Amino acid sequence: MLTMTLFLATIFLFIIPTIENNSLERKREMIRELTNSAWNILAKFEYDEQKGILSREDAQKLAVEQIKNLHYGQQMKDYFWINDMYPKMVIHPYRTDLNGKDLTDYKDPDGKRVFVEFVDIVRKNGSGYLRYMWQWKDDETKIVPKVSYVKGFTPWGWVIGTGIYIEDIKAEIELITHSVIKISLVILFIMAILLTTIILQNYRTEKQRQVAEKAVRDSEEKYRILVESATEGMLMALGGRYIYSNKTISDQIEYSNEEISQLHIYEIFADDSLHPGYRYVRDLIAGKEVPERFEAQLKTKSGNFRDVILSSSRVSIGSKDGFILVATDITKQKETEVSLWESEEKFRTLVNNLNIGVFRRTAGKNSRFVEVNPEMVRLMGYANKEELISSSVSEIYYNRDEEKKLEERTKDLKRQIVKLKKKDGTVFSALIWVVIVFDKNGKPKYYDGIIEDITEIQSWEEKREKLFSEMQNALFFLNRPISSLHMDKAAVCNSNVSIHECIELLNKQHTDALLVQNKEGENVGVLTDIDLRKKMGDNADGSVIDIMSSPVVTISDSALIFEAGQIMEEKQISHLFVTADSGNIYGVIRINDIASIQKYSPAILLQKIKKAESPEEAIKQNRTLPHLAANMINSGTKIQYVNHLTSIIADVLLKKLIDLAIKKTGQPPVSFSFLVLGSEGRQEQTLFTDQDNAIVYEDVPEEKLESVNKYFLNLGEMVCGWLNDAGNVFCPGDIMAKNPRWCQPLTTWKKYFTGWISESEAEDLLQVKIFFDFRSVYGEESFDYYLREHIAGVVSQHPGFFHLLARNVLNLTPPIGFFGNIVLESINSHGKAFDIKKAMMPIVDYARIYAIHHRISFSNTLERLKRLYELNVLAQQNYQEMVQAYSYLMMIRLRTQAEAILEGGKKPDNYITPDKLSNIEKKLLKEIFSQTKHFQTKLSYDFTGQMGGL
Repeated sequence: MLTMTLFLATIFLFIIPTIENNSLERKREMIRELTNSAWNILAKFEYDEQKGILSREDAQKLAVEQIKNLHYGQQMKDYFWINDMYPKMVIHPYRTDLNGKDLTDYKDPDGKRVFVEFVDIVRKNGSGYLRYMWQWKDDETKIVPKVSYVKGFTPWGWVIGTGIYIEDIKAEIELITHSVIKISLVILFIMAILLTTIILQNYRTEKQRQVAEKAVRDSEEKYRILVESATEGMLMALGGRYIYSNKTISDQIEYSNEEISQLHIYEIFADDSLHPGYRYVRDLIAGKEVPERFEAQLKTKSGNFRDVILSSSRVSIGSKDGFILVATDITKQKETEVSLWESEEKFRTLVNNLNIGVFRRTAGKNSRFVEVNPEMVRLMGYANKEELISSSVSEIYYNRDEEKKLEERTKDLKRQIVKLKKKDGTVFSALIWVVIVFDKNGKPKYYDGIIEDITEIQSWEEKREKLFSEMQNALFFLNRPISSLHMDKAAVCNSNVSIHECIELLNKQHTDALLVQNKEGENVGVLTDIDLRKKMGDNADGSVIDIMSSPVVTISDSALIFEAGQIMEEKQISHLFVTADSGNIYGVIRINDIASIQKYSPAILLQKIKKAESPEEAIKQNRTLPHLAANMINSGTKIQYVNHLTSIIADVLLKKLIDLAIKKTGQPPVSFSFLVLGSEGRQEQTLFTDQDNAIVYEDVPEEKLESVNKYFLNLGEMVCGWLNDAGNVFCPGDIMAKNPRWCQPLTTWKKYFTGWISESEAEDLLQVKIFFDFRSVYGEESFDYYLREHIAGVVSQHPGFFHLLARNVLNLTPPIGFFGNIVLESINSHGKAFDIKKAMMPIVDYARIYAIHHRISFSNTLERLKRLYELNVLAQQNYQEMVQAYSYLMMIRLRTQAEAILEGGKKPDNYITPDKLSNIEKKLLKEIFSQTKHFQTKLSYDFTGQMGGL
């Protein structure tokens, strides 16, 4: 009954509904393809119009004639119609009364303004479906439901469409359903007969089995208990085949009872004619006399051999003769004997060839060496083994107390570093491992151990640890914001004071630098004690303007300390003034504040890249970046600072490579800008990234375009090739400056963005959205501004762009399942893992769409979110949650990449294996992925009008 119920449920709850859905979908697909075919007819005549073969009037007249006569379906009564965007009917084969009429107020029986909605669909989406009430083909008296597909023909402002009648689909489905039901009833009837027959037959068989089983159960149970409980392997064979074997021997030869029953007796014995038991086994199987006990070898299923002692007894059952064997396993005993001999030989060879000292010494007072290897003799500086053995153990210890402490710790194998003396009195550091050997009474008899000279290693490790500690502290310090420094308040003086007055002010303020301001309060220069010593001379009454340094170099307090050091080194200045967010100077830092640890600064790497005289040299210097970033991550540096550092160094490398390329190819013919896109454009570059870049150059006359474009393509080819050599691999989608499509003048780039904003589908935006994260790294920075202004102007005229972009964002779901589990995919090199880059994209895309909508020029995700919060687009709680979520995901991503680099130089990637994360980390990830869905809900509501994803 369960079988029948499941069968009927499958038919009526799954198969028939599936047929209905597939049928309707197939019909919808059919009318879409038919409409596309009819649309192509219009396109053909429009093409003839464009070529001048036909006038528009003639082209439209011929197109209408073909569409009017275009029929399909049963009795060839299905048709196409055309209306324009007014809407006005252009041609309808059956409703000629509507031809040429205004359809604005035309409604179906349900009050739906059919043709107005057709036009709305085309305006919004270009094409689509609509359900409404319409006459049955050419029968005006019969009004039935209909689904039509319409598509706009933009060149002529027409809408062409065709449809299917719901009644046709229902009739087709009903016919299929009746057929399925009839077949199902026949199958059910046959199943019922078969099931009844099987049940009756099984019942009779079961009754017979029960009678037979009861007859043998009692006698068999006693025998089975006896045999199965035996610790020896037992088997019985008749006529050369097995009849029975117990579990012990099954385990020995690794076969189940079922498998043993299929074997011939010869197959479980080793086929080794040299073994002494081989002949006895053959004689036993042949029925000849054999010793009561003899040694033999069993062959296991895996092909190994087990040594056994066999005891045999002859038996006869019915007309068959055979034997019973009892097998005692001696494999471990044999292996132990062989291993002992081999181990002793190997140990002796190993010990004598080791480059560390090995010894055995006696326990108790006046301890002496019993055995030593050659390296031990050499290490202690003795002439030979006998000389060392004749010496007291105490003679080699620099401090006798260390020997006593070592003996107290030898219940287990222990490690200790001690000072030892060689024969000539030389003291060295040694690493000793010792274990105690007890006699049969449990008293210490020997100390066995190894000894290694670690004097050089210990010295090197101390230096390495000190250097590493200094480097960790330096990196931690240098990658903090300038605002974390304790800095002096900037002392100010007027530009009209004398040098003598400045000296008094310096002494009074206890400072060595003054910020010089004019009467309007503008910062015009800096006066330092260095300026006084170099420029004052004998004129102490002169004006401060005569000797001050100008202009005033400033840095934001949100910048990193290492950036301050870099600026001071580049500008060759000793003082740097610090500004707040408002731009006002409030403090000053000095070169001495950071000079003591500047040797560990990332600025050193930047300077080496800047000073490189060839691409190969710059690339070589850049290869230390992953290790530098990995050490920063491990030292606790904030993730945004690591991102900032990698982006700065990437920018410096790119600028250097462009300079070298220009040096090789000659000066650019016109001004240009080298743009970086995607993660580098957002200044969120990780330790595993590919290239995304482009070139935009000044508009030129048509006659110069080819030569100018050739120059920049050559430049892009050269730079992209060097970047690939540096580890920034070629973009899989070929979005690079060496691609002619992405090396274009400013006007073309504006057209690109106009097209993406006004004409793209949601799927198209998936490929080009990284272009909206552009940033100028080299060349004419005004191009960056012009493009952003152009984008802002175009999106203001095409609000539908945000709807499409939002749909694209909502399709990127975080890897979290229905029940709150992290969704994993199979990755060859990782097993089950998830792509954390994809997991972060919803937050990146979220920040991007709102930034474009609110004309925010920042490309960095965190800066975009901060600006959205300042504009009250994001509530404080949502802002903090998104920043924390993004920072945590980036931390996991960078940490995993850093571990890959530091653990054997593996190639980093974006795949995360949850098994390598702690339970707390996995729980946080689940919370973040769940929270991401809430962010998407807000985005969906703001840009699509729906609560939730699409």
